[in-house]
Order: sequence, then structure tokens, then C-alpha cells
Amino acid sequence: MSKLQPEPAGGEQSANPPEQKKEEPSLEAKKEKKHVFPVQEEEDEDEPVEWDGSEATLVADEEAAVYEEKQTGIKLSYTLRPDEVFHALKKSGMTKTSGLRAVVEILVLAVLAAVFFFQYFSGTGAPALFFGIVSVALAAVVAVVPYLGRRRKAIAICNNPKIASVQMEIFPDEIVMGKGEGKWEIPLDGSCFREEYKNMILLHTADRLVLLPLRAVEPAVRAEVQGMVLSGTEEIKEA
Repeated sequence: MSKLQPEPAGGEQSANPPEQKKEEPSLEAKKEKKHVFPVQEEEDEDEPVEWDGSEATLVADEEAAVYEEKQTGIKLSYTLRPDEVFHALKKSGMTKTSGLRAVVEILVLAVLAAVFFFQYFSGTGAPALFFGIVSVALAAVVAVVPYLGRRRKAIAICNNPKIASVQMEIFPDEIVMGKGEGKWEIPLDGSCFREEYKNMILLHTADRLVLLPLRAVEPAVRAEVQGMVLSGTEEIKEA
């Protein structure tokens, strides 16, 4: 870890020297910034990580037993963005009618539409034309519904501060999520699975999905954060 400078107030330490502190954008600039959803499903692309100015701080493991050596962790605080949640929902497969299933349904409906239109032009009559149009309409619905569903769910999640506002403390053996009575832990013992997608680390626990966007991790500690998370989790292999 690079040398860390203590904050003037004491207690936690900043992972970045004061003179390098990035200026916070104005309220007007934040309001003007919009998160645009992709018009179509794009391929996974490697893009540079742009730090958003969020500062990491060092914290001690206050819950360590008396006989245990206290470990130092890295505290992160950030707010999820709609486009990040949108991509995470797509990658994790948490929305219905997506992937191979959607492709199969669209192909079946396309074949049915072709058959009905062939029958219509062969002189079968209006019923064949009607069912052909219905097949095309259903294929369009199957193609569009997953996108609209993910978009709606992403907006709903980000409009809920209890979900969108994330605070985590990353230690070598666990990640402590939240604070106070709502605090819970993710053990870094290999029992949690992860995916890396769109400059995010997606953590899959038994019943939750946690998003860690790398833009919220200060460059000075990014390698250490990635090292602790990756070494304590199992990668989900592509089928």
C-alpha cells in the first residue's frame, strides 16, 4: 500500500494526500449528468476506469477477538448508478426471458410468422395474415421486454437510497457491508462467487448481489482492494 496521510480530524486515514484531493463537482454539474441506458445489447468492452473522486479510508477491525491481531481494512462509500445496475442485472441473469431462452423463442416465432405469411400469399386468407402479424408482434415483445424490465428495475433500485447508497469495509478475511443494526458480512473464504464486468466486480452471496464499481475505488488502493476481493472469492466461469 502506498504511504497514507492521516486526516486532520484524526481516526481514519485518507488513501490520498490532501494536495491531490479531487474537487467535488458542483450541484448543478451533478444534476446535468445523465446516465444513458444502451439502445441495444452491446458486447463486453474493456474501457479505462475513470475514478469519480470517492476517497477510501483505512479502518481497523474493531470486532476482532482479544487474542487476534487487529487487521486494517479499506472503507468505501459510493452510490450506485442506473446504468451500472442495468448492466449487472443483465450479466447476472436476474431478469426473465433473457439470453438463450429469448433467442429460441424469437426464432420459433419468426418461423411461425414465415409459415403464416407463406400460407397467406398462397391464398389461405385473412386468418393466416392475422396469425403472422401476431407472431411478429410477440417476437418483438420477447426482444424488448428484458431490456425494459432491466431498465425499470435499475431505476427503481437507484431511487431507493437504502439500496443505492453503499458502504463497505474490505478486510483480508471479510467484507463488512452497511453499518449499525443493518450491518452484515461477506466472508472472503472462497464461499462467495464473483464476476468482473463493465469495470465492476459483482459479488454473489447466497441470497444477494453486491456491486462494486471500480470507479468508486481510489487509484492508490485499487490494486489492494482487487487483490483482497479476488483472492477471497471464486470466479464464475463462462459456460
